[in-house]
Amino acid sequence: MLSGNVENKKQFMSLLLKGTAFDKLLIRSAVLRTSVLYEIDCTLDKNWFDSDEQTNLEKYASWADMRPILFSLIKGNRLPGYMKLILSPNAEATEKIHGNAAALFINIVFENNTLSVTTGCSQKQFTLDKAVEITWDEYAAKFFKHNGIILV
Repeated sequence: MLSGNVENKKQFMSLLLKGTAFDKLLIRSAVLRTSVLYEIDCTLDKNWFDSDEQTNLEKYASWADMRPILFSLIKGNRLPGYMKLILSPNAEATEKIHGNAAALFINIVFENNTLSVTTGCSQKQFTLDKAVEITWDEYAAKFFKHNGIILV
């Protein structure tokens, strides 16, 4: 598990909310506390979509689709009092990263003017082997480095 505080918060938030670096990821949930508390379950409701749209539908909304909505809730003169986002690769990408990975996560939490990032994973089959975690952490570390994200 990678865990650390983001050193370059402003750059990270710009990358997250205005850039496209995270756009291939899905968002599982979002919690924002501004003037009110927003708790958003980002599980897609397949019944809302036409039958032809349901064919290639992911379980969760894409970050690319949710980013402008969440950005509109955050933007303004004040920082949110709290923010938690849970992002993950889609099922196909998860399978490519490691065959035993059931889910891979990037947890982003902003609280008390501290921005922290933690990675996590769950496995399809229980094993004491840490290969899924190690592989995901290496992948995430490369992603962070490629995008100039500095964790301390």
